[in-house]
Amino acid sequence: MSISTAVRSPTDPRPGHVYDNTNLAAAAPVHFHPMTSPSLGGDQFMMLNARRWTAATPSATDPGYIGAHTEDLSPSWALVNGSSGGAIAMNAGYSIPIKTPIASATLVGAVSRGQAMLYTLLNTDVGAIVQHWNNNTAINTLNLVNEEVIPTATCGSDDVIFGAGVDYSQSTDPYMVFYGVGGVTGHVYMARKRWSRVGDVGIGTREHDGAWEFFDGTGWVLGSTAVQPVQTTTGPMTTAGPMSFAHYGIIRAQPGKITGYSLAAAVMASGSVRTAQVYESLGGRPWMPLGAPIALGTVGSTYLGGTLQFQGQLGANPAMVDATVDASAVPYLISTKLTSGSTHQIHVGWGLIPLVRQS
Repeated sequence: MSISTAVRSPTDPRPGHVYDNTNLAAAAPVHFHPMTSPSLGGDQFMMLNARRWTAATPSATDPGYIGAHTEDLSPSWALVNGSSGGAIAMNAGYSIPIKTPIASATLVGAVSRGQAMLYTLLNTDVGAIVQHWNNNTAINTLNLVNEEVIPTATCGSDDVIFGAGVDYSQSTDPYMVFYGVGGVTGHVYMARKRWSRVGDVGIGTREHDGAWEFFDGTGWVLGSTAVQPVQTTTGPMTTAGPMSFAHYGIIRAQPGKITGYSLAAAVMASGSVRTAQVYESLGGRPWMPLGAPIALGTVGSTYLGGTLQFQGQLGANPAMVDATVDASAVPYLISTKLTSGSTHQIHVGWGLIPLVRQS
């Protein structure tokens, strides 16, 4: 997938096969959802994009760069063949359908639960919206099960919209977890709902089946006014943009050891410069910074408004993992805008976050 989404190359026939100058000349991917199971070949993926360029004129002098084009900032997708790199429209279109009446929307994040289920998170003019999709793996079709506007919360001076990131519970609890940002402090907050009830506002068979719950610093409560920030080892977690999450192993405590990694990526701001800080939590311990910040670009030139997007559902290339030191690694991508004279490209760069083996 990293080759298929790379910039076109005049010398190598493989890069850039997902793109075409008319409908998908360039894109900033957020997530790749596996559409077919490994037993069926496992080579079909839904590429979900925060932005795409269409109606493009390739540069005659700078391979991989684009001159005139139209930028579409609405959520989009395309069905990508991981082997051949070819891409086609999904359900006869490239735009992700939204049934809630809105004027504008941005795709912030997405998370897969195997091949069968996909959840997308949108920031819109009416608030954050979560969508629950079902994948018919036999015919590669995504059907919208339901969607809803996520309720907001208040913590002191912070009004919180839960449109920063989406994750799913790594414990035995069947929840989807949504992350929001305080409008004043930039602190990160959490809300959750049972994955099977997302989009369903009816009354469940049990009291809290269809209810939204909010993290109050120690546990989960029904009242949104009790919400408290997510903590790291150095204080409240903050972000200046979208967030992304990944996991390895199952989060559980065993006698003599703790298993399971969780990773989070948050956006750090220093003037106009944006970087991604990765955090790790081993076995449910408090979040702590992992490594140095990773460049995302500069506002107004190279930064495209996103974050380091984990792609844990794709799995790492085993040949790129040092098994003597690391248990595994989590793939990620970063999209930036590059300029050459009057032409531009969206550069999709891939990398790996190694997961150090724990004794």
